[in-house]
Amino acid sequence: FQTYSHCVMPNGLVTSFIDSVPTEGEDYRIGGTEAPTVRILLKGDRSFVQEEYDYGYIPAMKDVQLS
Repeated sequence: FQTYSHCVMPNGLVTSFIDSVPTEGEDYRIGGTEAPTVRILLKGDRSFVQEEYDYGYIPAMKDVQLS
């Protein structure tokens, strides 16, 4: 079983964490890794991946104003 946790930044970048959950009969372990960061474009009710960056890429966001 895998889950994906996403963080959408104000500049359209999305970073994700990929985690594994053990199945029955296995020792309990938590681990995972950051997925590649992507830039998305939103159009109406659809989303599109515009670019893909390195794993865990989070740039400095200067002058970002949250609404």
